[in-house]
Amino acid sequence: MAAMRQRDMWKQYLVAFLGNLVLAFVIAHFIKVLGYTGSVEAVKLAIWAWLGFSATVTLNSLLWEGRKPALYAINNGYYLLSFAVVALVITLWM
Repeated sequence: MAAMRQRDMWKQYLVAFLGNLVLAFVIAHFIKVLGYTGSVEAVKLAIWAWLGFSATVTLNSLLWEGRKPALYAINNGYYLLSFAVVALVITLWM
């Protein structure tokens, strides 16, 4: 059973990679449309995007699935950091 899961793990990595590409594309689109050029603007955008799209949606797992608040904080800290890094890289690259 464990060998089967490891053999199919590439599918999970592929889906995660594609999801991150979508995240990068959407943040790049926001940066372009808003005309942001600085790193401070990028971080502010990342915080607002995280708050509006990630923190609120994942709040349901805390409320309805009985997840612990610490797990919510850890997961959302990861998402916030991901949004900020993507926004900084795109802003500095453009």
